[in-house]
Amino acid sequence: MGCKGSKPYVEYKHAGKTHKIKEKDAKTLEKWSYGAKARLLVMKKKRELMHSITNLKKPMLADGKFAEDPDPKKVLMPRDQFAGWYKQNGNKYFWDNYYQDLSQTKTGKGERLYKGMRLRKQTKTWEALGSLKFKDGSVYEGWTLKEQFNGRGRLTQANGDCYQGDWKDGMAHGKGVFIQK
Repeated sequence: MGCKGSKPYVEYKHAGKTHKIKEKDAKTLEKWSYGAKARLLVMKKKRELMHSITNLKKPMLADGKFAEDPDPKKVLMPRDQFAGWYKQNGNKYFWDNYYQDLSQTKTGKGERLYKGMRLRKQTKTWEALGSLKFKDGSVYEGWTLKEQFNGRGRLTQANGDCYQGDWKDGMAHGKGVFIQK
């Protein structure tokens, strides 16, 4: 029994049934639920960041200005294709939510900043899907392999020039669209 008329149990409804649990256990469950909510929010944020890259639309010129193709099918990687890749390979990687400095020397600090996927066993190796910012203001968003642009991606130069398409060994290779400002 509790002190001065307090209830030793807490009642709550779940799946149409009323359950009774100890007050101490209810507080523990409440704390756990906060942790679960936080994990779900982090997972949601990761998915949003990944989809912001895979949903990059094909660049085009419209009235002499840079624009994106309004066709929703012309994206860097369709959502179902990415979902299949992630289901098969996602457990090999972890996602950095913040930009990491990839510079190898003290004098080169801030030359390359990376946010995205990294191999779990090799935390220094950036690989898979991510965003790379350069000191001059250029930004690459897309797929990487062995620390080079590989697969589909978009490089937007600091001056506004943009290439979106296929990359191999850090070079534009295959089909793609180049827009010069």
